[in-house]
Amino acid sequence: MKISSTHSRSDSANAPLTEHRFVKPLVLITTLFFLWALGVNLNDILIPHLKAAFGLSDFQSSFIQIAFFGGYFIAAFPAGWLVERVGYKRGILAGLALCATGALLFLPASSLHLYGPFLFALFVMACGQSFLEVAANPYVTILGPQQSAERRLNLAQSFNAVGAVLTPIIGAAFILTANEYSPTQLGALTSTQLLDFRILQARTVRIPYLVIAGIFVAVAVAIYFTKLPEVREQGEPQELNDVPRGWRRVFAHRQLVHGVIAQFAYVGAQVGVASFVIRFAQHMQPGVSTRPGEKWQRRAVDMRIVIKTENIWAVAFNVPIAEFHTADTLRRRDGFRSLGPDVLGAEFDSARCIANLQAHGEMEVGEALLTQSIIAGLGNVFKSEICFACRINPFRRMNKLNSEELNCLVNRARAFLLSNVGESSGGQTVTYTGMRRTTGRSNVEELLWVYRRRGRPCRRCGTAIALRKQVPAPGQLFGVRNVSRWSWRRHSETLPLAKYPRRRFCRRRRTSDA
Repeated sequence: MKISSTHSRSDSANAPLTEHRFVKPLVLITTLFFLWALGVNLNDILIPHLKAAFGLSDFQSSFIQIAFFGGYFIAAFPAGWLVERVGYKRGILAGLALCATGALLFLPASSLHLYGPFLFALFVMACGQSFLEVAANPYVTILGPQQSAERRLNLAQSFNAVGAVLTPIIGAAFILTANEYSPTQLGALTSTQLLDFRILQARTVRIPYLVIAGIFVAVAVAIYFTKLPEVREQGEPQELNDVPRGWRRVFAHRQLVHGVIAQFAYVGAQVGVASFVIRFAQHMQPGVSTRPGEKWQRRAVDMRIVIKTENIWAVAFNVPIAEFHTADTLRRRDGFRSLGPDVLGAEFDSARCIANLQAHGEMEVGEALLTQSIIAGLGNVFKSEICFACRINPFRRMNKLNSEELNCLVNRARAFLLSNVGESSGGQTVTYTGMRRTTGRSNVEELLWVYRRRGRPCRRCGTAIALRKQVPAPGQLFGVRNVSRWSWRRHSETLPLAKYPRRRFCRRRRTSDA
């Protein structure tokens, strides 16, 4: 027996990994091992993400894994029956079709903003992956010499591990992209702002799962047009007829029963730990972010200062001089004392703000709005939005504006910023990613009029929005470009927010008279 065993190991080592006719099928089937790793391991990211999107408890968020692995359990036996009757190729195509369908169901689920459709999409996707695993694992073992079957299976399954490593990176880059807020910050939002925040959270899964669906379809097309051999197990007819098929005869194999129990315990432990390790870390150390890998907008080597608080990280890049002040020393700081009226201040002085603007008559409007010694608190986003709302060319000089236009700039600046502050936020401006609001519309995809909408149609007149840089003030200006000159046309539409002035204007393209 020892000689036979040694001879068997020698044959396995010397046997080729596969035959030439099986190379392409083996490559295609190996890609499946990578693909189903994406579906399985993205669930660990979906749990905290959908928990925030729907305000779920830990118990409620655990239904993500229940729905997913429930699909695995329910579809396993039908998958084996189908593969046995239609063959490996058709069984794999059926699995890929189910996976693509499940991934595409994330699109309507995110639009409905309901937890149930997400669970159903995961269930369908898991059913498809169950088909893939039932078909792919045995198929790999017979795509070549029997002596090297273990090596082929190990090679294919190693790509599943590669997928498990890459999935958190993919999830962090494409799903965990929105800002994260503490319960205190969320509690400071109005009901409308909280709903918008959760809708945005739910919709961030659209693109990743749409891409995943596309990958499943692409692989299915490649397999469909590839001639895959319908390999049958070799053996004597009498041996093949003796293969146990009944439940009782299956359970008669003690090694199989023990293996199933071990696999059940292993998967349960793996899923349980991976699913709630983030939540456990947050419980043990409050303030831990679910997005520790979030990328900075600049290179880490350019970072000079990082200030960490419970809720935010403030990062400074390439700062030549940094000053740290107490409240008392800050009040004595010359630059701080020279700031203009705070747009969000309780004692905002609009008359003083208008006087500051008039005192800088040679400045362009866009530049003046960003000058903090004139009016404090505005940035690039609101600069573009205010100019658009007040139908004022941002490249006009301040001394060319009349009193009505000056009042519009100041009043609209304050109105816009106040609409972005929670009712009980204690003065904290709610300007998290994608949530600045100037249109007053509830649709989260229509929150701004012009900023970062270059090339897209104006929400009022349909003219393409253009980008033009303004110097010496930093930043960029978005607006509707005119071919020959700046021109404006009044719209009959009124502002959705009653507290804003009801007159709305929009700059339109006009053909040159020249």
